[in-house]
Amino acid sequence: ERILTFVYYLTPPDWDADSDGGALRLFSPIGEVSKSDTALLAKESNYDTCFDVIPYSDRMVVFRSDLIEHQVMPSFRRDRMAVTVWLYGRAISSRNEATKINFTDNSSNQTFEDAKVDRDEVFRSPPPLALPSNNFREKTVFVAIPSYRDKETWPTIKSLIQMARYPGRVYIGVVWQVDTKSQQEMDMFTSGKDIITTLKSSHWENTKNLRSIIVGYTQSTGPCYARYLAQTLHRGEDYVLQIDSHMRFRPNWDEYLIAQLH
Repeated sequence: ERILTFVYYLTPPDWDADSDGGALRLFSPIGEVSKSDTALLAKESNYDTCFDVIPYSDRMVVFRSDLIEHQVMPSFRRDRMAVTVWLYGRAISSRNEATKINFTDNSSNQTFEDAKVDRDEVFRSPPPLALPSNNFREKTVFVAIPSYRDKETWPTIKSLIQMARYPGRVYIGVVWQVDTKSQQEMDMFTSGKDIITTLKSSHWENTKNLRSIIVGYTQSTGPCYARYLAQTLHRGEDYVLQIDSHMRFRPNWDEYLIAQLH
């Protein structure tokens, strides 16, 4: 799985935190972020359990992608340019290799004795998004996801559905780029059997709300063509959202995003 994320910023030298925005918001997995840590790199944010890293030119940020939820805030005046690198590895499972999270101060380190625990349920999630005054329940949403041999695709779908205000109106189109000659890989990446079972109570049906295209990974020509293929799965839903295959969502995301357009 993805373990480390490196982000190197190529923004203009005069980038301004307030006028340009584009901060990287990091959510503390456990407890609160100390003020001393916050002052080192970041600007105080509106939540006690996160802080914003401003994308100043020539700054590099490194964090544990498997433990720390993150969000890229909007850029206002100009584009935020960056180079991102991910390092993959295996999940730590033994007691002796337990992960120590030093996200707050040295006096409050937390230890997970089993890093394979479902982090979506253990780690503190961002607060729900505020519901709009108007209700858009009748509107449908199509979510396009290009996926290249990514084990995070089904957890992304799970988060999409469980965090939606009205899961039944969410339709998902996935382009699976996998080894079509390996049944084991096909099952591992595309079946989602365990997750589909957990979604049965969400008024979302994979046979009705999920559309797929399977492409041999050797035929992949990059994300642009995969995104194009995902768009061909659109069937006239009212709104279209295009995302990556390794994301998490906040409660009420569907109502909130629709309200932003009205």
